[in-house]
Amino acid sequence: MYAHIKNGEIDRFASLPKVLRLEDGQTISGFNLLPHEVHKSHGWLPVEEVVEEYDTDTHYATNPQTEVQENKVVRTWEVAQIPQDDQEGNYSDYLVDIDFRLSMVELGL
Repeated sequence: MYAHIKNGEIDRFASLPKVLRLEDGQTISGFNLLPHEVHKSHGWLPVEEVVEEYDTDTHYATNPQTEVQENKVVRTWEVAQIPQDDQEGNYSDYLVDIDFRLSMVELGL
């Protein structure tokens, strides 16, 4: 997974494009095979996912904190317990969070 950085902000999360279209209309074929420095010069940085080990039956990763560094983007995830019931609305919050994260992945964000 890579992050595209534009104007100092993360524009999107995605795999490296095989063909990169530049603003002037030119293309770079095999962009995904080029060295890291070329990717970086066009705003693409690798993403390092940081999440502690957890039991997927009882916990889930949520609320990523993202930091753009010089040579990579670090996303640090919190681990939360899956609610056992819906007495306080926690389970609904969990489902909304899961739906939101899936939507973000589908959009490449």
